Amino acid sequence: KASTMQPGILLPDELTKKTALAVLPVLIISLIFRKQDYTILNP
Repeated sequence: KASTMQPGILLPDELTKKTALAVLPVLIISLIFRKQDYTILNP
Protein backbone atom coordinates (compact mmCIF):
# COMPACT_ATOMS: atom_id res chain seq x y z
CA LYS A 1 0.00 0.00 0.00
CA ALA A 2 2.71 2.52 1.00
CA SER A 3 5.27 1.04 -1.42
CA THR A 4 4.92 4.09 -3.69
CA MET A 5 5.73 6.47 -0.81
CA GLN A 6 8.59 4.45 0.68
CA PRO A 7 9.91 1.92 -1.88
CA GLY A 8 12.97 1.08 0.23
CA ILE A 9 11.21 0.61 3.57
CA LEU A 10 8.15 -1.65 3.55
CA LEU A 11 6.00 -2.01 6.65
CA PRO A 12 4.42 -5.49 6.61
CA ASP A 13 0.80 -5.44 7.78
CA GLU A 14 1.20 -8.95 9.22
CA LEU A 15 3.96 -7.83 11.60
CA THR A 16 1.94 -4.84 12.81
CA LYS A 17 -1.11 -7.08 13.29
CA LYS A 18 0.96 -9.61 15.27
CA THR A 19 2.40 -6.89 17.50
CA ALA A 20 -1.07 -5.40 18.04
CA LEU A 21 -2.53 -8.82 18.92
CA ALA A 22 0.39 -9.38 21.30
CA VAL A 23 0.21 -5.97 23.01
CA LEU A 24 -3.55 -5.33 23.22
CA PRO A 25 -4.39 -8.36 25.45
CA VAL A 26 -1.57 -7.42 27.84
CA LEU A 27 -2.89 -3.86 28.14
CA ILE A 28 -6.45 -5.10 28.72
CA ILE A 29 -5.32 -7.61 31.38
CA SER A 30 -3.23 -4.96 33.13
CA LEU A 31 -6.19 -2.58 33.18
CA ILE A 32 -8.44 -5.34 34.59
CA PHE A 33 -5.91 -6.18 37.32
CA ARG A 34 -5.57 -2.48 38.17
CA LYS A 35 -9.35 -2.16 38.49
CA GLN A 36 -9.46 -5.26 40.70
CA ASP A 37 -6.64 -3.91 42.88
CA TYR A 38 -8.44 -0.58 43.28
CA THR A 39 -11.71 -2.32 44.16
CA ILE A 40 -9.92 -4.53 46.71
CA LEU A 41 -8.12 -1.54 48.27
CA ASN A 42 -11.24 0.68 48.19
CA PRO A 43 -14.36 -1.48 48.59
